[in-house]
Amino acid sequence: MPSGFIEGAPDLAVEVLSPNDNPVDLQQKVRDYLEAGARRVWVVAPEARTVTVYRPDGNARFLREHEAPEGEEVLPGFAIPLAGLFG
Repeated sequence: MPSGFIEGAPDLAVEVLSPNDNPVDLQQKVRDYLEAGARRVWVVAPEARTVTVYRPDGNARFLREHEAPEGEEVLPGFAIPLAGLFG
């Protein structure tokens, strides 16, 4: 592994909401990740027990506790059941 900072955006960014997060700031952060080249952004809301998956094309998918976000082409074969995550 190279030392120092990696240039560019991650393929998958995961943001976990805290009670103090500002919704406007969060949306800007999601937009920043996607504009920088991230292929997916997951916003995890522990109190609501949900995940919202954002894509560069502007589509978003809201997932509830009984669902599982998948890695799609970013992480093929990866899925994490939310019920276990929020357990």
